[in-house]
Amino acid sequence: MADVPLPGGAPGHLGPDGMGSLGAVNQSEAGLSTSAQTTLARLLGLGPSTRPELAVAGSLSKQTVSLAVAELGRAGLVRGIGRIQGEMGRTAQVFAISERSGWMLGLDVGGTHVHAVAVSLDGSLLQEERSDVSERLALHSRNLTAKAIKIARGLRESLRSDHGEIRAAAVALPFAVPSRTQADQVWGRLFSHEALADLTQGLVTEHRGPVLFENNVNCAALAEGAYGGARGHANYIYLQIGVGIGAAIVTDGRLVRGAAGAAGEVARFPFPFDAGKRPRRRELEKYLSTDGMVHRARRAWRGSVDRADVTPVEIFHEAERGSRVARALVQDEGVAIGRLAGAIAAVVDPDLVLLGGGVGSNGALLPVVEATLRQLDLAVEVAVGGRGDRATVEGAALLARQAALQELLGSRWVEIAHYGLEDVHGVSVPSS
Repeated sequence: MADVPLPGGAPGHLGPDGMGSLGAVNQSEAGLSTSAQTTLARLLGLGPSTRPELAVAGSLSKQTVSLAVAELGRAGLVRGIGRIQGEMGRTAQVFAISERSGWMLGLDVGGTHVHAVAVSLDGSLLQEERSDVSERLALHSRNLTAKAIKIARGLRESLRSDHGEIRAAAVALPFAVPSRTQADQVWGRLFSHEALADLTQGLVTEHRGPVLFENNVNCAALAEGAYGGARGHANYIYLQIGVGIGAAIVTDGRLVRGAAGAAGEVARFPFPFDAGKRPRRRELEKYLSTDGMVHRARRAWRGSVDRADVTPVEIFHEAERGSRVARALVQDEGVAIGRLAGAIAAVVDPDLVLLGGGVGSNGALLPVVEATLRQLDLAVEVAVGGRGDRATVEGAALLARQAALQELLGSRWVEIAHYGLEDVHGVSVPSS
């Protein structure tokens, strides 16, 4: 796996007792020796390996590796999977991460859906479940969190016999995740305090490992940086345009979260930004989002044809078929997105703008956004994200896996394992 952009701040974190905790996890919570940590880190990086290969990779003696492998075996983390014959005719046992070494849970709790994936310690996808929630039920956020807890419990029951217990969980939420000091001010603007408390306690009850919370767009950006359209880039913007709008900013390989976890909340941008016009609250989101594009389409087509049920998909389809009205709508949307991207780029100087979301991910916008940035004298590559609507849940699973690895390996060895995880700090969430 490629290096992952590092969280520049701390996602919300709960310790095993359900209480927030501050500070880095610098020791192996599993109580592994230093040589066992090193061997496990190398095995995660190399894949199935023999003792001699692990000894060379970890700069350890064969005897030390033998002791480390035995320790990892007793901990249920590593197992032998067979033998191979070397050039001299001798055979060597091959070791791999055990299937029963535990698993990690990534949850995307969106406005009207819950999407969950379970991944193994080596990153393999074990199981996935998605459940849509009606808009009527979603009006009460406790319905969403109850659904998330139910899915988590179902996955645990399904996986525990073959894959062991859950080691860590991470939840992507559709709003800024604050630091401890701003928690009381921000939690519950979209979800009630009771709903978040239900989710927190429900997940903590399911296992004894860390539970982390992060903004959904930030999670998507991390997934794109790990194995999507931003892979290999250390400075990029992930701009999501859909039901809402949001941005994630990665500079020098670090996710920028800001003082209150609200970096990238571009719905707060002043709009319209024009002399003599007063900006209105969240007006940019109203203009760029799915509803805004649909509203403009209905106005443009009024009187010519019944477009009461028009959707962005239909608008892009009509533009492709040559409709002048639809082409103008796509042009206007692309110019506005390009100007927003340009405003952010002028401040953070990225080498890539990655587009995502139900509207932003349409390739018809790319040439318009690129042209708009060129007109602003900004030489920035523009591309569509590679992970689609899976990016958010994959990013949550990535955070959970990083947290689990840190507890096993300690801070010293996570980078060696090629996961790019820095120290995970904790922030509190409301308990009531």
